[in-house]
Amino acid sequence: MVLAWGLASTAPLDQAHLSALYRLCDAVQPAAVSEHLCWNSVPDMTINGSTAINDLLPFPYTQEALFHVARRVDQVQEKLGRRLLVENLSSYLSFTYSEMSEGEFLSELSQRTGCAILFDVNNLYVNARNLGVDAKAFIQILPAKAVAEYHLAGHSIRDGCLVDTHSTQVCAEVWKLYEFAL
Repeated sequence: MVLAWGLASTAPLDQAHLSALYRLCDAVQPAAVSEHLCWNSVPDMTINGSTAINDLLPFPYTQEALFHVARRVDQVQEKLGRRLLVENLSSYLSFTYSEMSEGEFLSELSQRTGCAILFDVNNLYVNARNLGVDAKAFIQILPAKAVAEYHLAGHSIRDGCLVDTHSTQVCAEVWKLYEFAL
């Protein structure tokens, strides 16, 4: 089960949505509840208080962002009464003023909040190819005990850019990264 907001968004958590998700989890008892490490909504002046952006957007990996995201993860886990899985993001740009890598951010977030990691190996591969992320260093920084689930998927190539579309078979390089992670 995937949540409907980004953990790094600055819009307040939608408490009505969170309550509805709690009731759904209570009724269905899913094996896991996950959310991407991204932002996808901004505060606004509408009745519900935020505007959703139909994309999963990256953010700079800073201490300030870590504090913000950790607070939101804690709020979600407390409300749901269960451990949240946080998924690494496929991204098409990075911020030059990040203070740490995404892997370091996820590792620290897991240590601070007790959340688990949903490790999307294809997302890592996309980032390695598009942004030059060191995939093996990313894998090595993650605490193995925090990884609760792996995702494997395919991607498309558009104008030389890898796009996480889940529309093709898993490529050999992603399988190799998965093997390295295991």
